[in-house]
Amino acid sequence: MRKALLAGILIISLSACEKEVVKMEELNGDKLGVSTQLLEFGDKKDELSFRLKNKTGKNVKWEIKNSNSWLSFQKRTGVMDSAITVKAKVNRKGVLRGTYQDYIIVSFPNNVNRVVRADMNVANISPTAPILLNSPNNGNPGFKNEYGFVRNPTFKWKASSDADRDSISYGVYIDKEENPKTLIKTIRERDHLKEYSFKTEDKLEYGTKYFAKIVAKDKYGGATSSEVVGFKTAEAGKFWHRIGEINHPLAKGNSDNRMTVHNGQLYYLSGGTGATVYNYVLRSGDGKSWNQVGKLNGGQRRLGSEMISFKGKLFLIGGRIYSSRKSDILSSTDGGNWESVAQIPELAKAKSFRCVVFKNKIWLFYSIDRRGVKILNSENGTDWKPVSDKGPTIYRDTELLIHNENLWLLGAGTFERKSGIFSSPDGKTWTHKAKKYTIGETGMRAISYKGKLWKIGGGLDRLNQLGRKLHVSENGIDWVERNEDMGFYFNGGEAVVFKKSIFAVDRVNVWRMD
Repeated sequence: MRKALLAGILIISLSACEKEVVKMEELNGDKLGVSTQLLEFGDKKDELSFRLKNKTGKNVKWEIKNSNSWLSFQKRTGVMDSAITVKAKVNRKGVLRGTYQDYIIVSFPNNVNRVVRADMNVANISPTAPILLNSPNNGNPGFKNEYGFVRNPTFKWKASSDADRDSISYGVYIDKEENPKTLIKTIRERDHLKEYSFKTEDKLEYGTKYFAKIVAKDKYGGATSSEVVGFKTAEAGKFWHRIGEINHPLAKGNSDNRMTVHNGQLYYLSGGTGATVYNYVLRSGDGKSWNQVGKLNGGQRRLGSEMISFKGKLFLIGGRIYSSRKSDILSSTDGGNWESVAQIPELAKAKSFRCVVFKNKIWLFYSIDRRGVKILNSENGTDWKPVSDKGPTIYRDTELLIHNENLWLLGAGTFERKSGIFSSPDGKTWTHKAKKYTIGETGMRAISYKGKLWKIGGGLDRLNQLGRKLHVSENGIDWVERNEDMGFYFNGGEAVVFKKSIFAVDRVNVWRMD
């Protein structure tokens, strides 16, 4: 802001008048003076005093004059016979920020003048504090919804004002400290806006206590904070949003569907209903709206295949058409045009198989006789190499996934023991994590998310309440029921991690866990 330097002149004059006042020709100017040449008010002091000196032994008239209204005096004129004290005051009200000067001239008779300079600073005035219009404490929209405290809250506040007419910016601070210091967004003042709002761009952690505030700032360092509000985000898995549905009329409601993330999009391969195999390939960027991008026809049609994304391509591995099992692998860049890129003859004999991308390769697990497993991998989806023929047996509902940089099998077994959980760093050496897996297997989906293992739904039939439950484990051994009812039944659906959330499809509806 501009700085002002204002100068004024104060004059003290002395004239001979009454008999008790010394005559001008009798005055000795060397015996008249002031105690200081500088009054420093700075930005804190409002009143200072200085002395007028008279060593003439006579009564002498004096007068004070100055130019600026911000400087005033207890008394401006008088007669003194020795020395007197003069009080000077400053008034900063209505004066803009800056450095100011005034010159006080004390005049005595016979043109005897003494000059005193007065310096004053007017400090910056900080903006008024922002007033939050919504708060997690009262459940206003933006912080809390029907499911609990959201992970990306919206802040709303009343605009601040600045007495210096400075431009204002607003800082949004959020972190886990009671007085948050982490700036996540700066919002510049816009003309005529009386209210501001901001929705956090990055989602906060689940089940975590956070503190937030809005700070109004000017460019001279003045800053004022709103109240600090605290809130705890909902526990992961505590609630789900229904965000849409599979809106293709012939793909909706199919069984044996597959879903994966490819090139930043969700890809969904519909299965079929009854004796009809549809195999529509749908794509979505948000899980809400879906567009058909392809369809499998003729000999490409299949159910129960594995669909994965690898090195910019989609791969469909194995499957079946009615009672005939598939041994081929199809590939496509966009889900529209598919071509056969490999044959693995033993897949036609496999009762169960699973695929995953691990250490920059596609890994294929399959079991033929329920008493073992064969493991292959490929760097391109076309050429396959054997890794091991030892490991847990793969069953129809076994889940294969990557968790903490290891391969994990949930619901696998040795011989006929189907309830085990196993992990391996290389596909060759396996650790039997849990011998009993009693939270349901049929129709479940397991994924790794936020450093934990998540089991979604599953159960023996549609009457089994396990299909409405979510279980979480940090070690694969101890499982905790995260909620009693997800709000939908999940058995034989699909689930993936997409855009930092879990997306699940229950054959018709699309759900996102937040």
